Amino acid sequence: MKKSFMLKGVSLLLSISMALGLSSCAARTEEQPLPGEEEQIDRQPIELSQQEFILPWYRSEGYNPYMTNNSLTLQLSDLLFEKLVVIDPNGELEWRALTGYSIQGLSVTLKVNTSLCYTDGTHIGVQDVAAVLQAARVSSMYGARFSNVENVTVPEGSTDTVEITLYQPDVRFCWLLDIPVMPAEQVTAQKPMTSARYTYAKDADALVPDPLRAELAPFDRIELWEMTGKDALSGSMNIGAISLYATEDESCANGMGSSRQAGFYTNTLVFLGFNAHTTAMETKYLEDGTPTQVAVSTGVSPLVASATGRQIINSLLDRTQLLEKVYYNQGHVATGFFNTVGAAAGDGMFSASAQPEEVQQKLEQLGYTLGMDDMWYLPPEEKKTDAGSAEDTQQKQDSTENSLTKVNLRLVVYSGSSYKRYLAQMVADTLTSAGLQVELIECVSMENYLQKLNSKEFDMYIGEIKLYNNMDLGAFFKPDGAAAFCLQLPETLTQAYARWRAGSSTTSVMESLLTKEMPWAPLLWRSGMLYYSKKLTGFTPSESSVFYGMENISLAAEEVSETDADIPS
Repeated sequence: MKKSFMLKGVSLLLSISMALGLSSCAARTEEQPLPGEEEQIDRQPIELSQQEFILPWYRSEGYNPYMTNNSLTLQLSDLLFEKLVVIDPNGELEWRALTGYSIQGLSVTLKVNTSLCYTDGTHIGVQDVAAVLQAARVSSMYGARFSNVENVTVPEGSTDTVEITLYQPDVRFCWLLDIPVMPAEQVTAQKPMTSARYTYAKDADALVPDPLRAELAPFDRIELWEMTGKDALSGSMNIGAISLYATEDESCANGMGSSRQAGFYTNTLVFLGFNAHTTAMETKYLEDGTPTQVAVSTGVSPLVASATGRQIINSLLDRTQLLEKVYYNQGHVATGFFNTVGAAAGDGMFSASAQPEEVQQKLEQLGYTLGMDDMWYLPPEEKKTDAGSAEDTQQKQDSTENSLTKVNLRLVVYSGSSYKRYLAQMVADTLTSAGLQVELIECVSMENYLQKLNSKEFDMYIGEIKLYNNMDLGAFFKPDGAAAFCLQLPETLTQAYARWRAGSSTTSVMESLLTKEMPWAPLLWRSGMLYYSKKLTGFTPSESSVFYGMENISLAAEEVSETDADIPS
């Protein structure tokens, strides 16, 4: 049987230190009960109503995000464990269990906020911070983001410093540190000591306010609803079995009618990829049966093979329309290669709307011909003949007239995603209306999609990738990067990227170089979505924590629209 729980009705006038969870940490006394001893906290009800707050949870995954890759465990950890840093709803960095850092070359020095404490009153220490960093490096949840970390140490005798050695310079490294802190000896425990708003209830699968941070906990108790499968999440939200559900899945872009919603910035980039490989290696067999590698043409359009051609395609794209029609404005347009919020906030280098004004002039300068059918044709192929002969001159003219080939751009999309398919169709229609013929190649399975991309027999593709919070573009620049398979980046660009990452070049300079080369065309940044009970209001989630600013939650007035949403744009 579900229980009902009071929502605090008094407004919380918190100092900045309280808002960050920096409450004083005295040693635990008889007046400070252990977790689960259910201290009675004076709370005034809002009006006369009682409000349940129930969160989804997988019992088998426990509470420790270092021991699982489960998103619900990660969500609960925001309530249980303070983080080293937090990224706020505006994409700004906030210091929590750390107070600051310095970086010089490959060395990063972290300063630990030793005034913070766990629920039993003991203080967070340098060994705890070092231990969670080591645990993160080998975890399935965080391991990939810390692949650039070579070593983590605590200087001998230090009480507030942790040192990190990187493999490569990264001045934005601290944007990766939104990870939970817990006692060093408990980083592999299923229920580590807590240090945030809530702690474990003693009598059931539930959470109760941490006595040291009760002012930040708006609910007297949070019940945990055990999930049985991924598909159960949205269903449980729709029937009211759970009070909150956060997702970055595009399939939830059109919302859930049974809940309110609040968007939050993410670094999930949707982009138009270009194939720079005009040839690919293919296995051929000699007469004696010996296999050999032979370069064969991939049929890549000359338009896509040139930086100017890629710039022309980019200028024809209306990102505002793509965001509005495909993703219901849940995100923001990409007007540059870096997100406009976060670690490397860029100012943008190209327009959100289409800019077709100079396209005809640029295509003509490249030698393309606009046919009577208003479609563009490739530059004619000139035959090699001896100069000076009238017959040769006539042959050259005939060859020019007869060798015109219509531009044809092969666009690959994974059609298992209705959003990606619609996006690809809109891109195809846009380019076709500008005179550039597009052949849409739909791959019904992800396996077929990846096979097609690996064959390199295409011109463009619709891609999506989640970048890390430090705006690491290694997915494009590293040889084994997830989006590097069809790129051939000039050495000058890779060197410029290394300088930018090391802090010796600005974001605007890097974006300018990328815009000139246009190796891929960023389209939009998708938002994550938080769906929650219509009875509540005041959620301000961020990518670091869906419970950011949770102390400001209140009961919703009846007149508030059911479709009310706060979506970053």
